[in-house]
Amino acid sequence: MNDETVVRDWLFKGLAVEDMLDTFEGEGLAVRAANDPGAVQRLMPLEDFSVSIRRSALDALPAYLAFFCIENAVRELVTERMSEAKGRTGGLWERVLISGRRSMDARRRRAAIDGTSAEEHKRSSTRTSAT
Repeated sequence: MNDETVVRDWLFKGLAVEDMLDTFEGEGLAVRAANDPGAVQRLMPLEDFSVSIRRSALDALPAYLAFFCIENAVRELVTERMSEAKGRTGGLWERVLISGRRSMDARRRRAAIDGTSAEEHKRSSTRTSAT
């Protein structure tokens, strides 16, 4: 293979990849680098926002990316630790939500009986459990 053929193949493959990435983004899947302002623009038009807001958003993008990674790493760690301590975690978050929902429903029932608000019941139960 000569140099011209190598360059032509490389260029063709690059164009094919770009075309595939454009197709993915056209379908709503973000696949471009985080610092590519055009990637966001291809997924969601930002013209309705002021230039200063768009510039600030692009400046903040690395921080949002880091926060997202940290948040999800913590979620994975918590799930891992809970599965080690409690066994299988399948449906863990659903059980937590159901438990919280039951507590709120109980506070609402007590509040309806007492004629107070559920928030007052929550504050009073927090005060009594903290002492």
